[in-house]
Amino acid sequence: MEWTAERIAAFWEHWSSSPAAEGEYFTLQVGAGVGVFLSQAVPLRGARVLDFGCGPGFLIRHLLDAGARVAGADASPHSVRLAAERYGDRPGWEGALEIHGGRAPFGDRSFDGVCCIETLEHVPVEFLPGLVAEISRVLVPGGWALFTTPNEEDLSRSMVFCPACGEEFHKVQHLTSWAAGSLSSLLSSGGLEVRFCRALDLGKFQQPPRRPPRHWSPAHLYRRAERATARLADRLRPRPFPEGRFFALCGGTGPHLVALAAKPAPR
Repeated sequence: MEWTAERIAAFWEHWSSSPAAEGEYFTLQVGAGVGVFLSQAVPLRGARVLDFGCGPGFLIRHLLDAGARVAGADASPHSVRLAAERYGDRPGWEGALEIHGGRAPFGDRSFDGVCCIETLEHVPVEFLPGLVAEISRVLVPGGWALFTTPNEEDLSRSMVFCPACGEEFHKVQHLTSWAAGSLSSLLSSGGLEVRFCRALDLGKFQQPPRRPPRHWSPAHLYRRAERATARLADRLRPRPFPEGRFFALCGGTGPHLVALAAKPAPR
């Protein structure tokens, strides 16, 4: 199938309107892990952050919890409405606006950081340089940008066939597969400085699920204590990212490709 801008917009308007699809959103599944990873890498408290491609806003809660001031932007009007309704007048929430023609309705140098989570793989190749340029435009010099995609995804394994039109397409509209080298190259060619690009399991950055006391096991208690000890040690004697103790504990390879880049500051 040829994914035009109109077809992509129609797909995501339908997807964001379907209650059955809500549980498939990446940021609902591991948004807490994204937030914890980011808090290990950059200062979030007081930072102004844009969630670019925010969907219904599942990541935003974790950014607000970390003390950031957050705005959202998405090409789907329905997603923008959902995000706006979800956070209302919550302190730190600056609202969500619609992306038109690839351009976010914010001024140049408006944000300290931008999150672009599971978005690049949905964008036609010819529009990718413009997307990176747009993120760079809204960043302050020295600001950071976080990108995630599936790591080295085999697109052919998730293709479905439409008997009505006779065409095949990826079941969640992925158009490109990314590896550390190709993602780093895209960001670098857009003028961003890549500071980290690696395959991780962001789920490991999330807290183990709470259990009632009768279900506590020695292994469960050990994992919780190990994580708490690592985070306490990082607070008492911080190490530069990505050398922190908590990061070393959780940062093994996994299915999520994560890149942290920065807009160069004037010299």
